[in-house]
Amino acid sequence: MPPREFALSDPRSETSSARRRPRRRLPWPIRFLASLQLAVVLIAIYGVVLVWATTVIERNYGYDSRAVFFGVYDSWWFALLNVLLGVNVLMSALVRLPWKRRHLGFLLTHAGILVVMGGFVVSHFWGVESRLHLFEGNAEHRALNDELYLKLSVLPGEAGSGGAAAEPAPGEVVEIPFRGGPFNWDAYAELPYLPWGLARRDRGTVYDRDGIRLEVLDYYAHSSEVEVPRVRLMASPGARTGPSLGDMAGEPVELVVRPTRDPHGPGRRELAGGQRLVFWLAGSPAEIDAVLNSEPDGDVGPSGQVVLHAAGEKVCLPVHELAPGARQPLGDTGLDVELVQFIPQLLAVQLEIHGDEASPQRMLLLADFPELNRHDTRNGVYGAFYFDPDADRSEEVHARLDPRVLANSRRGRIDVVQGPDRNLYYRAWRPPGPVATGRLPTDGRPAVLLDPTPEVLTVRVVEFEPADRPGTKLVPEPFNRSLSPGRKQPQVYVRLTVDGRSEEFWVAGLPYGMADTDERGRPVSLPREFRRHVAGEGRRVALTMPRGAVELGFGVLLHQFDRKLDPGADTVSHYASTVDFLDRGSPAEPILEDVLVTLNAPVDFTDPATGRSYRFYQSSFDGPFRPGDPQYEQYVADREAQPQLFLSVLSLNYDPGRGLKYFGSMLMSVGFVLIFYMRKT
Repeated sequence: MPPREFALSDPRSETSSARRRPRRRLPWPIRFLASLQLAVVLIAIYGVVLVWATTVIERNYGYDSRAVFFGVYDSWWFALLNVLLGVNVLMSALVRLPWKRRHLGFLLTHAGILVVMGGFVVSHFWGVESRLHLFEGNAEHRALNDELYLKLSVLPGEAGSGGAAAEPAPGEVVEIPFRGGPFNWDAYAELPYLPWGLARRDRGTVYDRDGIRLEVLDYYAHSSEVEVPRVRLMASPGARTGPSLGDMAGEPVELVVRPTRDPHGPGRRELAGGQRLVFWLAGSPAEIDAVLNSEPDGDVGPSGQVVLHAAGEKVCLPVHELAPGARQPLGDTGLDVELVQFIPQLLAVQLEIHGDEASPQRMLLLADFPELNRHDTRNGVYGAFYFDPDADRSEEVHARLDPRVLANSRRGRIDVVQGPDRNLYYRAWRPPGPVATGRLPTDGRPAVLLDPTPEVLTVRVVEFEPADRPGTKLVPEPFNRSLSPGRKQPQVYVRLTVDGRSEEFWVAGLPYGMADTDERGRPVSLPREFRRHVAGEGRRVALTMPRGAVELGFGVLLHQFDRKLDPGADTVSHYASTVDFLDRGSPAEPILEDVLVTLNAPVDFTDPATGRSYRFYQSSFDGPFRPGDPQYEQYVADREAQPQLFLSVLSLNYDPGRGLKYFGSMLMSVGFVLIFYMRKT
């Protein structure tokens, strides 16, 4: 009888099969979420994203700009990736129920991963990352961050002058978190879709309730304040023609109109060839008509010629034919003109216009400084004065002329004028030649001026910022990777509808240190670009864009800011702040005195009101500001006691998830050790 054959089986194989059989009975979605294959895919994607974010995005866009947070770390898809990874870690532990002793290292490691991820979630939603801006000798209890809000304040009555401090507190205040991103919105067409096309931006309707609707139409992440009206020109000598005019070389010229008229201010520029460019703002269409139709009649004469415009009629008056004190009709306008005096030292004439009014209107016309002319706006009389320095005149008249003024008046002059229609016009004249006038193209096309004189110029408008009155305006700036959001000046273009009445306008974000309400919650006076009103039925709504703020239960007073420079250089080698922590209820009794905050030595302080433990870092500084600077004039009362002023910026950090992160890291470390020593079982 042949011997019986017995099949030998591997007990480990049977045990392994027994372990897998319960898992096979689980629904396939649970098996998929707990699978090692999903974990490998998620970890691979996670690694690629982190490498891409830290090497490509941060290198191209910088860390200070927070672009990597906007495009990756704070995006919905990165949050989804973290959720999937957390679910995979959790499910891989739950499917092994009931747990055995051999699972201890595995469970501790996975529990540590979940605890660490939970710590980051807590820090993200409840943590504080803000900054205190402290001028020497001043205290602050509000820390500002990089978040932006669109703030709607419902006020009673019609729209006023712009939020005076005497206005009552608003009946309702709505703060809408606004996420605009680190780029101007018109730049997204040139940016790659990944990750910027997937990032969330608050576009369209962001609020619609109780008859108030707010729509966001456009956004500038960074803008700068410039004086307006402003025009930038490229002036090239000679008459330039041809297809390459768009890139023609020449002399750049920037002209600005300021509220205070100054003959040597930014509204006048002398070119290398001696030509003069003058820029001013016309107050009415009649003044533009006077500029465009101001050519003198023939030779201007030995004392010059005055060209007046009134009621659409042009009148040319040679000065040497006018007798001081004698009136003569101003055409058929019903007005009379009288020469008060001719001022040869300034190449100027004073006139009086007599009408039906009892008091005559005084005019002052200057041949060399037309931007300083004083016109008769009441009677609608506008004029220009032309003077030829080389005209035949008597020795007596010639002796009264200033040689330096005569030399200046021989050169060609181009008057650039912005009209009420926000178009540019020009008037070009070089004595004794004819006057050329017209509309100056603002689309980059060239204009040949002072032709056919030896000073002929080809002028091209590079940039033009019109304005109805002299002032300042915020214009967009290109992306700057080195600027943090707190150092940028954002502005948003919105449509605000109140009770069916809609207006579209730009609103600028409030800079650090600027508040839109006082301690009692009432609106304070702000420039127009920072607060706009829309009137409804018996109410008005004010819109501002403040920064996010954290109210502290204590105050911080900056005693002194110390800055050290490298020997023989202007490079800063060290800076630190000496501060006091104050009780909000009793500011005269400090909680801590003379606390030193330096670059490498942060300070911890617990808020007595909330129990939060804040950590202070010396982040940056600004200054020094000296007498005459706006910051110095605002914050320093005794100039002799303090020759200069510094602004210290302290970073404020509160991380409620720090303990979870430490505890989770400890669990993972213990789990790794157990897995290593229990690997045989």
